[in-house]
Amino acid sequence: MQIRRFTIIRCRIPGKPNLTEDDIRAACDADIIDAKTAEQLNAFIRSRRSRTDDEPVRVFSGFAEIFVSLGLVIAIIGATTLSWGNSEGFWPPVLTLAVCCALLPVYFVKRKRMVLPGIVLAIGWSIAVALCINHLLGDWQNDHLRFVALMMAAALVAWYAVHKVPFTLFLTSMAVLAFLLSFVPDIENPILVQDWKTAFSLTGGTTAPFLTLLFGIGATTAAMLFDFADPRRIGNASACAFWLHLAAAPAIVNTVAWTAWSSGGNWAALFTAMALVPILLFALLIDRRSFAAAGTIWGGVLLAQVFDQNAWILLVLGLAVVLLATFWSGLRSMMFAALPDWSWLGRLTPVTDTSRAGNKRNLA
Repeated sequence: MQIRRFTIIRCRIPGKPNLTEDDIRAACDADIIDAKTAEQLNAFIRSRRSRTDDEPVRVFSGFAEIFVSLGLVIAIIGATTLSWGNSEGFWPPVLTLAVCCALLPVYFVKRKRMVLPGIVLAIGWSIAVALCINHLLGDWQNDHLRFVALMMAAALVAWYAVHKVPFTLFLTSMAVLAFLLSFVPDIENPILVQDWKTAFSLTGGTTAPFLTLLFGIGATTAAMLFDFADPRRIGNASACAFWLHLAAAPAIVNTVAWTAWSSGGNWAALFTAMALVPILLFALLIDRRSFAAAGTIWGGVLLAQVFDQNAWILLVLGLAVVLLATFWSGLRSMMFAALPDWSWLGRLTPVTDTSRAGNKRNLA
């Protein structure tokens, strides 16, 4: 009896997290699949488990998605402009944008499995929701900002629940961050007028750094839950974790770096660079280059403000990041070999370094 290969690959056996060779052998003995298909499936599973240690980035899978996304942007702009020209009111073009971004993912995301068009339509949906709320309120004071952010987050969560586009969680996290910062009195003044070192340092006397740190920890926790659900990074949960890590790392670095800067005195730049070390080590532990990259980029932006006096620190930081990225797999294996045998480490992405220097409990 023949069964299409993709059907076997995507099936899930209740009570077992992975499809094993014993399962495939049993299916072959029961004449559910033939011997040739069983052999090919076993080879496929072994190749997946012995993959190189890397982090998949799902933005687009080919130029076709770029082409489709370009067409969608042009078509949606044309539709909204046409509805605005015929009605000369606010609601028709905005509702046209919202309807397009709500219905088009049914085909391009759910049926065609395209990633970039889903990102484009998620951005369009967030723009439509923001325009609607802004038009209804017409005022962006803190209380209204809090309501706008809350409504944006709710609308994006609903859109994600329907279309399952991981990038939507990044937009949702930004709405949550805006909601938290709306509780800071006169938030527009510390950000736009006052010194960032004062506004976002834990010793600066404002609540902003505590809220950004809370957001970063919360987003990292949510990302880790997705990572635990998909340690081999072959499903949608891994992509969700990727976008949440991108949102979490800069928020954590922003608070940690400014606090180190404000308390460092003449050695402020050095302390700020050193504050990035535990963040990079955490990224190495969870095998998330996205977390390390986002945190390092934002840390570099903060250090660049004193570039004329501390350029050598930027040079050392850059070289350290290059070495970390180059020897990532080996360093992670050494880290796992040195760590105690904590059970939760087994839920992380397995160590796949070919040197096999890592702890045997977590090797693929």
